[in-house]
Amino acid sequence: MAPPHGLAARGRSPHSVDCAVVSGSSIHRDSLTRDVAGRIDDEAFRVPGHPRSDVTRKRDSESGAADPGRLRLPCPRDVCAILDTPDASASAATVRGGSPDATVGDVDPTACVVACPPHPQHGGSRSDPRLRAVSDALVERGVACLRIDYGPWDEGRGERRDTVCALDWASERYDSVGLFGYSFGGAVALRAGADRAEAEAGGPDVAGPDTVAVLAPARTLPDGSDAVGAVGELLAPALVVCGERDEAVDWKPVVEAARAGGHTVENLAADHHFVGQHQRIAAVVAPFLAGHLMDETP
Repeated sequence: MAPPHGLAARGRSPHSVDCAVVSGSSIHRDSLTRDVAGRIDDEAFRVPGHPRSDVTRKRDSESGAADPGRLRLPCPRDVCAILDTPDASASAATVRGGSPDATVGDVDPTACVVACPPHPQHGGSRSDPRLRAVSDALVERGVACLRIDYGPWDEGRGERRDTVCALDWASERYDSVGLFGYSFGGAVALRAGADRAEAEAGGPDVAGPDTVAVLAPARTLPDGSDAVGAVGELLAPALVVCGERDEAVDWKPVVEAARAGGHTVENLAADHHFVGQHQRIAAVVAPFLAGHLMDETP
């Protein structure tokens, strides 16, 4: 299958992977249960010793169903993802100034956002509703979104490598690539973005993210990696969105670093879970990412 538009522009060889895409962002959903705190728990994480990808494959096999949007990325660790892409029902008027008579389906997406889920030990997965809301808003703007699941738990070290691998995968297939993460995933996105920016500065064959947006980012990862310092190492414009009543993570140092670096900060009247505000999150995050990725004003 031919890779999405943008591979030739990057000038790199693709990994040997059959990249199936989803027609529309709301078709393929994983089984979810909602806990009393309003968080989303993916049942696969409750299976001891099994990475989520193995469990979901087993469930698909038993049901006889195949999800054409599910990908296993060519990473050292077991990293799976869902690739959400624009469908033909959306208007291309939002895509690079397209004609209202055209459709998004007539235009191959040239931009992609890698979305990093919250803490996998607390039920975080690519099916997190905040990630899904942002993804839906991105595809409406003609931007693809790669929602990943990390490999086996590694206190942030392996999760950063997983994110860099996903970023590389997307960079080989799209003209511009961004990062988005929530909570633990926000810290992962910041650190991975900084790691890639450092590598990009060292040579022309490495692509860092073109923009980064994080929601309620943790100050550090469990392995001690510093998300605050990562903000100052980014080479791309960044957005930090925080909940003013959030007491679950120490987000204030990240916000201070973002403001000091000239990045964008948005405060919402919410706690860490942003209950009932997922569309509000999408309305803030998606225009910022799409605007920078597609050279538009957010």
